[in-house]
Amino acid sequence: MAKRGRKSAYIVKLTSKDQNLLKALKNVGYLTQQHVQSEIGLSAKRLLNFQRDNYIEKCAFYNKETKEAEHIYRLTDRGKTLCQTQLNLDNFYKSASARHDLGVANTYFSFSTEDREKWKTEGDMRNIMHQHIERVENEGDVARADELRAMLRNGTMSVPDAGILKDGRFVAIEVITSSYGLVELAAKEAYVEEMGFEYKTIKI
Repeated sequence: MAKRGRKSAYIVKLTSKDQNLLKALKNVGYLTQQHVQSEIGLSAKRLLNFQRDNYIEKCAFYNKETKEAEHIYRLTDRGKTLCQTQLNLDNFYKSASARHDLGVANTYFSFSTEDREKWKTEGDMRNIMHQHIERVENEGDVARADELRAMLRNGTMSVPDAGILKDGRFVAIEVITSSYGLVELAAKEAYVEEMGFEYKTIKI
């Protein structure tokens, strides 16, 4: 009997749940099995097929709260390319740490599916500030524009983890861990104050 060869691809066409999975990973970095199954509704088999096609990789994570090891998931470089070519996604979330990123993920899923479509990553938030600085400069306040650029460079102003347009209001989001100092917190607040956004902080 001839030996069966590996399927050329397990993921042939992206379903709406597949797209929600990829968007979530692009926006928050890491997801738990519970996020994937309960929040997105993707089956364990479908998730495994994403791993088999090397779009997603499984990582080990030690949960300090439960004192247990858990599996979490993130995009591979091939997965990011899939997101770019098939879903036209960019500005992927840059990981801080698994614990921090899972805090971002929990916040992401606290919003409705419709609201998540208006989610902005840290990269998007950086672009928003750069566009703001260009407007300030074009309006003739070159000194203030230079000051804002200097604040970004020297860290006295720092970009929040994410943002979301909710009920016509833009909300900046920051997940705060015990490692955050007063200087870091002030830098985040400087961004929010400059842009006039609402500010939601989540302590983990």
